[in-house]
Amino acid sequence: MGWNSLLATYGGTFPEAFPGADLPEADDEAYEDEKNMHKNMKWGMIYLPTRGIGPTAWTSDERENVHIRRRFALLGQTIDTMRVWDIRRCVQAWRELEGADEPNLWIQARGIMAGNALYASLFEKDIHTLDLHKMPISHRGGPIYLNVLRFTDIHQIATIVGEKTRIRIYSDKPKDWKYLTSHAKKFEWPEKQVQIREPMGK
Repeated sequence: MGWNSLLATYGGTFPEAFPGADLPEADDEAYEDEKNMHKNMKWGMIYLPTRGIGPTAWTSDERENVHIRRRFALLGQTIDTMRVWDIRRCVQAWRELEGADEPNLWIQARGIMAGNALYASLFEKDIHTLDLHKMPISHRGGPIYLNVLRFTDIHQIATIVGEKTRIRIYSDKPKDWKYLTSHAKKFEWPEKQVQIREPMGK
């Protein structure tokens, strides 16, 4: 769920949760769907807008955003490496809450942010499941980490993560993930450890 979708879904019912935000027209149908989901499932959800998104957006001017991203490189960073850190800190902060060390942790992300979530899970020991929607098959499509392609690519990282975390990749091109699935088959991982599924809503 993107930031604007989040505002449309929850902003009409909980406007005080989004101080200063320009709320779009409420999506009542989406809100009812979310409400019914939480009634029927025993889970809680955290929506994390990493830096540069939503309440921490620097500017709406795309040219200025490009200049900001270039400045990160002067510091030996990229916006994506810092967003990996944001995801990690969210996981760590959640686990410090009373009783939050018990439930299985399940992360959902889409697009380039799915790649960031994948990398964040490398460093956190207790992530149970990753739901990754439309994740790029290579760093050539993002996320951007300085010099990463000299050493590895997303396929290899997904395979490392898959040894300890259940991965569900939503893609209409399952052959793109043959490296991962063939590794899972070769080493006889549990059937549900790695799944390549049809994109939701297709």
